Amino acid sequence: MTSYLEKLESIYKAYQPAIYAYLLRQTKNTATAEDLCQDVFLKAFEALPHFRGDATMKSWLYRIAHNHYVSYFRKKDVQVVTVMEDTNLYPLLSAVHSPEDFYLQKEKLDELYRILDEMKPVFRDILILRDMQELSYQEIAHVLGWSLSKVKTTIHRARLQYKKEAGKKGVGSDEMLNY
Repeated sequence: MTSYLEKLESIYKAYQPAIYAYLLRQTKNTATAEDLCQDVFLKAFEALPHFRGDATMKSWLYRIAHNHYVSYFRKKDVQVVTVMEDTNLYPLLSAVHSPEDFYLQKEKLDELYRILDEMKPVFRDILILRDMQELSYQEIAHVLGWSLSKVKTTIHRARLQYKKEAGKKGVGSDEMLNY
């Protein structure tokens, strides 16, 4: 039988990278994302004895992360960064070999993030959860506290809005959020 501490460690190892990536995509700041991620796991570990298993551990942690992110930015007078400046924030670009290709891909990704940042926050959040973090519709419903039909409708509307904005800026919407 595993100890409580081993259980906490296994949860952290399994979900920390995804929660951190979600918070990084939301904040676009490594230090803030690290701090928020640490807070999320502290909250989760404190609440773990009360976890009833109504949802998956993954969606439960995302819900804590989402609520903590929203709460953090409501309390703080935080200026939202629209473009990631640190190249370490572009993990998929590390596979690009030439500096020219890296720069071109970075520019495209920056434009995709600008489009997301110009959208209504609810559209941005739901696209990040679905298309970047790859949560299921059911998991998103749990994270946001919505019905499944509201999730589906909002994702559809958000994608339409995204494609419209991407078309205006000449960015291919097919490659939109797979970063």
